[in-house]
Amino acid sequence: MLLQAHQLRQVLVLALMVVIALVLMVVIALMALVMKVVIALVVLVLMMSPKIRINTMFMLNIKLVI
Repeated sequence: MLLQAHQLRQVLVLALMVVIALVLMVVIALMALVMKVVIALVVLVLMMSPKIRINTMFMLNIKLVI
C-alpha cells in the first residue's frame, strides 16, 4: 500500500482536521460544564441572601425563556 506524497498529505490534513474538531468539541463541552457549575454556584449564593431572592428568580425565569 504505497501512497503518493500528495495523497499522504491529504490524509494527514484530514486527520489533523478531525483531531482539531474533536479537541474543539471537548473544549466546548468542558466550557459548558464550567458555565453550569458557575451559574449553579451564583444561584446558590444569591439564594442564601434573602434580599436578592426575588431578583434571582426573575433572572432564572429570563434564562429559562432565552
